[in-house]
Amino acid sequence: MTGPGGGGSTNSASVFYAQLIPAGTFSPNPAISWPLASGKSYQVQFKTNLTDSVWLNLPGNLTFIGDTGYVSDPSPAPGQRFYRIVLTP
Repeated sequence: MTGPGGGGSTNSASVFYAQLIPAGTFSPNPAISWPLASGKSYQVQFKTNLTDSVWLNLPGNLTFIGDTGYVSDPSPAPGQRFYRIVLTP
C-alpha cells in the first residue's frame, strides 16, 4: 500500500509507504505496518468502497515497536476494505 503523504499535504513530493499483512500470515485478521516519523501522531482509517465519501476510524489500538507502527483490523469486512494512515503534527 503506497500513496501520497497524506492527501492534503503541503509537500506534494512527500511519499508514505505502508505494508498490508494479509490475514493468516501472523494474525487471524489483516494488519498494517508503517515506518514512524518523529513527532507525528497517527490515525488509521478505512472504507469498503473507494467511492464512499467518508473514511471511518479503524477501532483498536496502534502498537509502536522501535521505528515501526502496527495495527490489526479487529473486524475486517468479508469483501474488500481500503485503508489509509493519516499523519498529524
